[in-house]
Amino acid sequence: MKLDNIDFQILQLLTHNARIQWKDLGELIHMSGQAIGNRIKKIRR
Repeated sequence: MKLDNIDFQILQLLTHNARIQWKDLGELIHMSGQAIGNRIKKIRR
């Protein structure tokens, strides 16, 4: 699996605060919380 820039942004933000909600991550990256959740699930696989 190849990670893109958005995936790296998500990982960087989670490194700083692993307890941040997907909704809040989405606001920082300009995506929906559901889209963030889907990407996190993809990264975990």
